[in-house]
Amino acid sequence: MFRGCRVQPTTLSVYLLVTLLILGLVGIAQTKEFTRGSGAANRSIPPSLTITCPPDTLVDCPDCTAPQLCGTATATGCAPDPVLSYEDSVVFYRCPWEYTILRTWSATDDCGNEGSCQQIIAVKDTVAPSITFCPEDAVAECGSDMDALGHAVAFDNRNPEPTTLYEAATRAGQAPCEFIVVRSWEFSDGCCNMTHCQQVVTMVDTEAPVLTCAPPDTFACDEEAYFTRPFIDESCDPAPVLTVATTDTTPGPGPGSYTGCWFAEDRCGNMSNMCCQTVVIEPCVALEDAPLVTSTGGTGFLAPERPGTDLPARFGVTCHPNPLSGSTTISYSLPVSCEVAIGIFDIHGRKVASLLGQHCSAGDHSVAWNGTDDRGTPVVSGMYVLRVDFDSGPNILRKLVRL
Repeated sequence: MFRGCRVQPTTLSVYLLVTLLILGLVGIAQTKEFTRGSGAANRSIPPSLTITCPPDTLVDCPDCTAPQLCGTATATGCAPDPVLSYEDSVVFYRCPWEYTILRTWSATDDCGNEGSCQQIIAVKDTVAPSITFCPEDAVAECGSDMDALGHAVAFDNRNPEPTTLYEAATRAGQAPCEFIVVRSWEFSDGCCNMTHCQQVVTMVDTEAPVLTCAPPDTFACDEEAYFTRPFIDESCDPAPVLTVATTDTTPGPGPGSYTGCWFAEDRCGNMSNMCCQTVVIEPCVALEDAPLVTSTGGTGFLAPERPGTDLPARFGVTCHPNPLSGSTTISYSLPVSCEVAIGIFDIHGRKVASLLGQHCSAGDHSVAWNGTDDRGTPVVSGMYVLRVDFDSGPNILRKLVRL
């Protein structure tokens, strides 16, 4: 709720009463007669001086307090046209445009008689700021930027920068899928003069959720395969319903390619696009199924190396931990010696880091990735793809999640 001023005097009498209480005066407009003495001595004293103040007055601007506008005192003495002067003092102050002046008039005649009286001038700002622009009531899509609808503007004839208070209150609408935002502005000139402006915005939800599926994923034959839940972009409904559109609710069992598709629907019946993710489960590669390799990479063929009983039976890749917040260890198994290339790629296929590119002997090996690119800069959080290429076996992809 906006703030307001506690007291707003609206008549001259209030200002005069305040001033009189301050000064302890008993009169407002004054006529005073001044003499030099009394009794027999008065026979030789010149006539007395009489001074009369103009009436107390109320003005609505600080520039309207000159005697030409608020009146001038009059005086009579022993000679025509006594000398008049005045002095102002502020006795009550609310703001730069609202205060009370106590004006003391003084008069002196040629005989040396002196006199004074007091006039009260109340300066009051009675004009509130005027609204020059107030946004019209509108209908907007849920999640819209309220600032884009504009803000009210006001002008004040005294204060060039009136104080602005703004608030937006939300309430339920008439329809199930709408709500109301009441935008309110209050402008104050600093002298308790205020004006208000209000805009009613009806927020509706007519836009469907946007569904984004994860990129294709690959799992080794001995890994537990799964689909990644799609990302739902819905600005109004915090819990849209995600529906599976295909029968492949889980990939597998067994090697092959599996596809999962989904769509989302919000509480207002807006239905999203359908998106799909493909998951590939690789067949297990035994030693006897490994391709022949050449010593030079040419066209000649050599028999594959026969490992002992303590060597891996198939190519394999694992990552731990995954997801990772620091570094992860990439372990890979080689049933035969071969060239191995290991790289990290983003979801757009751009290489982020090269971890390995060399000939490795048969057996179990590992390499660490500390979450940085080739320049040593930490990568942003998100999904990445680990690719391991064996020139004597399959290419293996793994999903990495950087926290």
